[in-house]
Amino acid sequence: MKKIGIIGMGALGLLFGGKMLEASRDGRLDAQVSFLMDDARLARYAGARYTVNGVEADYPRTAPRDFGAADLILFATKYTGLPQAIECVAPSVKRDTVFLSVLNGISSERMIAERYGAGHVLYAVAQEMDAQRTGESLRYVNAGRILMGVPRGGSAALQRDLEAVAGVFDRSGIHYAVEKDIESRLWSKLMLNVGINQTCMLFDTGYGGALVQDSAARAVLVSAMREVIPVANRAGVPLNENDLAEYLAIVGRLSPEALPSMAQDRRARRPSEVDIFAGEIIRQGRAFGIPTPVNDWILSRVREIERGYA
Repeated sequence: MKKIGIIGMGALGLLFGGKMLEASRDGRLDAQVSFLMDDARLARYAGARYTVNGVEADYPRTAPRDFGAADLILFATKYTGLPQAIECVAPSVKRDTVFLSVLNGISSERMIAERYGAGHVLYAVAQEMDAQRTGESLRYVNAGRILMGVPRGGSAALQRDLEAVAGVFDRSGIHYAVEKDIESRLWSKLMLNVGINQTCMLFDTGYGGALVQDSAARAVLVSAMREVIPVANRAGVPLNENDLAEYLAIVGRLSPEALPSMAQDRRARRPSEVDIFAGEIIRQGRAFGIPTPVNDWILSRVREIERGYA
């Protein structure tokens, strides 16, 4: 993979894209790596300098038409910006471009496949990181890892794509694991996000505040996650209480003061990704005839908070 484009300069884009850029500069990764963005963003961020854990980092930004055909495109935008991002990268897409999304939720792979075909769309989830971007500064204690794999029925060509991306990550120092059942892993991470992201936003707290025993925040956290299990089961994914406990333990290892994305959204007074968390579970719950009262309440409460931004 000689040309790698990253779209999205949020926490995950800077975290994982930054590692690939560093590896390309010191010779570990023989590839051209750049962030891709449209002309308006190029103008807006011209001259911007970024810092990672206090160290200044230079991130090249390129219009897709100037970057040319990419071997790998990593999507790391917010869900609300994904449709625009999918169209933005079109000039860099060739017949065998590989796509990898580290977005939250279970919708991004489907949306990319609808535009460019499913033949080279890998499935992935990023977890265990506590990276936060504030302005042009990225800080993290835990860099986390990417769990990735080939969806059910994936081709031999897609398996080869997976091996090629694993090689890029090996040379870039990005922690990852290859999952045999990546779709179950995506649902597991969705269950976590439905709990921790939404709870931290509602209670305006970091990871630690959502885990306090016998607190209202923890009650909402666990109840919201628990509603995902029967919905996932009806969708053919065998989530259970052990998965819930595993992901609560993961949160317990993160920096307690760090904020997940929706809590950051609240403090920045910007729209959140509630539609791919509570909204997704509500929609699928209705389709399966499964009640989701906790997520119904969460969606209503988050919308109320967002209306207060004006």
